Amino acid sequence: MINYLQKCFLLTILLLFGWVKTAISQSERSIKSQKSYLELPVETFNDTKRILLSPAKWKGKDWALAAGAVSLTALSFTVDDEIQEWSQQNFSTTGDAVAKYIGEPFGNPIIVVGGSFVIYTVAKISHHPNVSDPALTAFKATLIAGGATGLIKILAHRARPDENIPPDSWNWGGPSFSMDNLSFVSGHSATAFALAASMSTYYKDHRWVAWVTYPLATVTALSRVYDNRHWFSDVVGGAVLGIFIGKTVAMPDKYKWGIAPNSKGGTSMSFTYSF
Repeated sequence: MINYLQKCFLLTILLLFGWVKTAISQSERSIKSQKSYLELPVETFNDTKRILLSPAKWKGKDWALAAGAVSLTALSFTVDDEIQEWSQQNFSTTGDAVAKYIGEPFGNPIIVVGGSFVIYTVAKISHHPNVSDPALTAFKATLIAGGATGLIKILAHRARPDENIPPDSWNWGGPSFSMDNLSFVSGHSATAFALAASMSTYYKDHRWVAWVTYPLATVTALSRVYDNRHWFSDVVGGAVLGIFIGKTVAMPDKYKWGIAPNSKGGTSMSFTYSF
């Protein structure tokens, strides 16, 4: 219990002040174990901060892409009712199967975030960095996307298509802690596109990754409209959010900092800058 509290204290100091140091001498093996323990929350915190601060570093092209993404999302609101009505008039056995067995699992935050965490943990313990590194990237991207989605949902409180009869695409409740009317943005869509964007960016030299993951993410997004759980603009907004987060997390950061063993048998903060 004491050891657990010490680690929690170290993690708190690291996140709040950006540095950590132990006063307890440990073996190198113990230090490496502690480093692995802290790697996941520390990197997730760093990437969240990097995402929030990234607009400050944007250039003209970046702002143009952002404006295009916002415009696309805004335009999608104008066709919500038509697409919702059409999708509910075109059910099929194939559509049901695709939505259930492809769309749902690929965008389910519990499956994707939990699965990437399990893969990361097993690969880390078995010392397979070629597996643990991309799994960590996927975990961070989808976890942060889930957190961002949840925040937007409680700020917007938009009614889902199946929550009103007749469906009302302009039913917005505004900020509250209610667990009803959480349509905008789509969590499945954001998760699926965060996974697709992070993996296609991580494996940028393997184009087939993008050709596989982005279509799967698109199927996931459309299946949420097909299942009448989201409006079209919900999944478009989720896709934009997921791509932004996934790409930002997977892009190398020239600023790196973390925990490393030092020559005195303790741990110290390391900081590197890549030109």
